[in-house]
Amino acid sequence: MTPVERGHAVFQKYGCFQCHGPDGKGGVHNTNAKTAEQVPSLIYVADGYTKDELKKFIMTGERDIPRMNLAGPEPPHFMPSWGSVISSNELDDLPAFLFSLKPKGEKSDF
Repeated sequence: MTPVERGHAVFQKYGCFQCHGPDGKGGVHNTNAKTAEQVPSLIYVADGYTKDELKKFIMTGERDIPRMNLAGPEPPHFMPSWGSVISSNELDDLPAFLFSLKPKGEKSDF
């Protein structure tokens, strides 16, 4: 298997698709989240992170999701920390899959 295929298997194994969608396009409703009230899409993750930055983000997660309306409720979905769950080999492969989601024809530095 290639790193992209192994990364896709990791994405499935840990249920990332439940929030980010089977193809990483997001769409799960996240009330009052500043990200258009949805769990973010992953198809452009290559534009915002290096491989090492993405690995760190996956390991630490993000509990505090910015709210669209500061007076409104906390968004119910957040990025959990996977540092104590995911193996280092899995963590090496997951960014390869996530970077591969970028639409074809668009440059990526991965």
